[in-house]
Amino acid sequence: MNRLLAISGLMVALLVAVGVATAVAVKTAVPLQDTTTVVFYDGSLGTLPEAQHLFYGELLAGPTQTLVPGGVIFNTLVLPLGQAHMAGFAADPALLPQLARTPGYTVTLALQVLNEIHSSPDRAGFSLLVLSDDANGTETVKGLELAFWQNEVWAQNDATQGGYFTHGEGVSFNTTTAVVRYDLFIITDTYRLSADGQPILSGPIRDYTGFEGTLDPYETPNVVAFGDNTTSAGARVQFNYVAVTLPVPSVIEPDFLLFLPVAIRP
Repeated sequence: MNRLLAISGLMVALLVAVGVATAVAVKTAVPLQDTTTVVFYDGSLGTLPEAQHLFYGELLAGPTQTLVPGGVIFNTLVLPLGQAHMAGFAADPALLPQLARTPGYTVTLALQVLNEIHSSPDRAGFSLLVLSDDANGTETVKGLELAFWQNEVWAQNDATQGGYFTHGEGVSFNTTTAVVRYDLFIITDTYRLSADGQPILSGPIRDYTGFEGTLDPYETPNVVAFGDNTTSAGARVQFNYVAVTLPVPSVIEPDFLLFLPVAIRP
């Protein structure tokens, strides 16, 4: 099964089931806005994701979910690469607020990559896909797919930046040492990713709507989904928390880092 059918098949199953950078220090003093947070998974409750507000889908039986203190271990490495073992989770659309890029929103995922393998530089065993809903679906659906390796977090390109689902800007980052709180901030046409409160990656959001396939989820607005969406990679990860916050806070930290790209990984 190729990437086209693999990604699309996983996303449809879920929906139906319901670069290196240089950092420059910057200071700001803008007040924090009021926010509302919707929690889709809280591992401290001691239950599996489906018992809370995440839907699960898989294309082939085999991936496992194991409860551990604080969260769940999700494993797609139980099957060899090349098999259709794509599997993952989607936020319950009945609870998902409108993900409008203006005024913006934040997707939070507490994650530790325990093991990840890939046979292509353009694939990852664990990815997070976020698609916005602007003007209640009357505008082009834009968003971002982030890929997680053991030593890097990076963005999947669109047609304007090297071709659909090729390796875009990334940051060297050890994702294996502990559970990390990743906050993906999306506002207007840009995103910023923070790890435990420290910005690590930023860039433009993507337009994946030109991707064509027999099954194609990228025109679907208002989606938060994550998991293994390729036959070319697999992963064993622990995740403890998934939430969406509206709107984006004006200030995340009194001091933050502005990332200036100096290299794009092919």
